[in-house]
Amino acid sequence: MKKFFLLSLIAVFFGNLSAQNVASEMFEIDKQQVPGYTMTFADKSVDLVSAAFKTYLEKINGLKSGKGAAKGFNGYQKQILQPLSTTANLDIYYKVAEEGKKPKVTRLYFSFKTFATASEVAMIEANTVKFLNDFVPFLVKYENEEKLKAAQNALEKLKKENEGLKKDKEKIEKDLRNKEKDIINKETDIKKAEEEVAKFQQLLGQ
Repeated sequence: MKKFFLLSLIAVFFGNLSAQNVASEMFEIDKQQVPGYTMTFADKSVDLVSAAFKTYLEKINGLKSGKGAAKGFNGYQKQILQPLSTTANLDIYYKVAEEGKKPKVTRLYFSFKTFATASEVAMIEANTVKFLNDFVPFLVKYENEEKLKAAQNALEKLKKENEGLKKDKEKIEKDLRNKEKDIINKETDIKKAEEEVAKFQQLLGQ
């Protein structure tokens, strides 16, 4: 008979994304204390780690978002996470939170439960270490890609603003040329009017 196991992903403390130590701890999911591990990032925001990990699970490793969330945790029900096991269905839970005082850190909690044999569990436990380690370079790449997107967007915005300024300049220059023509025409009209005034002044002996 298969035994029920509640497992948690290995948690590693990363100072500047370098592995420092592995610490297991208990945390609560659905009012139950479960054995688990946390992954701590000293220099990464909650938003960054959350977005990167969601992408890592779904776009990279094929999990489908949907039902399965627990209070405070994102979740996936009865899905296969290929890097951990190609056969075992897992209920997966994770959350990312900012914790501590100054300096604050970002912590990733990840756990799952599955009905599996002892041998399957041993394999999953071995695979979780690599799965976590593989997230570290992915996070670095993801952050750099996001920074690249932001830089590209900023560049495009600057280019559009510059094009707008050029168009404004062209319009102003065109308006200026038209004004110069208007001034020349007006000065011609003034000269003719002055000549007309002088002619009648002469006739009147003024």
